[in-house]
Amino acid sequence: MTMDEIPPLPASLQDAVQAVRRTLPESAFLALILGSGLGDSLEGAREVGSIRYRDIPGLPPPSVKGHEGRLLLLDIDGVRVWVLAGRVHGYEGHPLETVLLPARLAAGLGAKVLVSTNAVGGIRSDLEPGDLAVVTDHLNFMGFNPLSTASARDHGEVFLPLDELYHPGVRQVLHAAGKAAGVPLKEAVYAAFPGPTYETPAEIEMARISGGDVAGMSLVPEALAAHQRGVRVGSIACITNRAAGTSSTPPSHSEVLAAGKKSAEALGAVLKKAVTLLDREFAR
Repeated sequence: MTMDEIPPLPASLQDAVQAVRRTLPESAFLALILGSGLGDSLEGAREVGSIRYRDIPGLPPPSVKGHEGRLLLLDIDGVRVWVLAGRVHGYEGHPLETVLLPARLAAGLGAKVLVSTNAVGGIRSDLEPGDLAVVTDHLNFMGFNPLSTASARDHGEVFLPLDELYHPGVRQVLHAAGKAAGVPLKEAVYAAFPGPTYETPAEIEMARISGGDVAGMSLVPEALAAHQRGVRVGSIACITNRAAGTSSTPPSHSEVLAAGKKSAEALGAVLKKAVTLLDREFAR
């Protein structure tokens, strides 16, 4: 898919982009999405400006603890970066168009690369809390395809090949950033469930048999929405707990948030290195 095949921004998205532009008129080629408990991972980066989600048309503040609800423009070692601090999820009762808006907004603001971070449960036996893994592929157990609505066609082609949804070049850069930061990154296939309940042990076993390495409740909608707009997608999964049935301790949101905070420093070191390397590789 070439940029010539990407249609102009639909009217439904223009209002949101213009609202951000009135507050943050600058541009950035890279956007980052911070998952549950991972909001402190970029602490120390210089904030150029920010706008609350509630001040962006169509974008409500997240209701889930651990999701701040601000769009920030940061300066990381001289590189401007959009940072979506917090997600909105379908399980909060939002319609699909709302869930997809942050990724579409990032594309509308000029992002050419989107790196999503996610708090996940480890399914594969070697993925323990505190580990970081580059997502190589996904299994969609959410029960819907985010591009299956009539309005999705306003944003571009819907019959998209997904062989390289998680862009090989971005994945390579993320591994290089981990090496430069001294933080080893594993790889994982992301099994996406709708939430808000955690998965049953039988569901996790189904995901494991199907090839899933980690389980989470996000990523897939935003990855497809960004890919549809021609944005290169990468993702780092932060293992915050063992998935249901793989540990004697049931998963809990407080455990996820606590583990996320412990992993924030390592994740931040990787992301900051990645910003420099992605700028060198994709910004021009």
